[in-house]
Amino acid sequence: MDCHDCQGNGELDCPKCSGRGKDRNGEVCHDCSGEGSTTCYRCNGSGYLETAANY
Repeated sequence: MDCHDCQGNGELDCPKCSGRGKDRNGEVCHDCSGEGSTTCYRCNGSGYLETAANY
């Protein structure tokens, strides 16, 4: 089943920069390296949950 946190794409908006890729000072976000997204913590980037227990 698709991961309900990332809707199956394996990535989430970076929580540090809210998906902008830059910090408050306009510098590259160090948490996401400016990408604006991070690997989904629930499915580890697979986009898939093996069982409903993983919800």
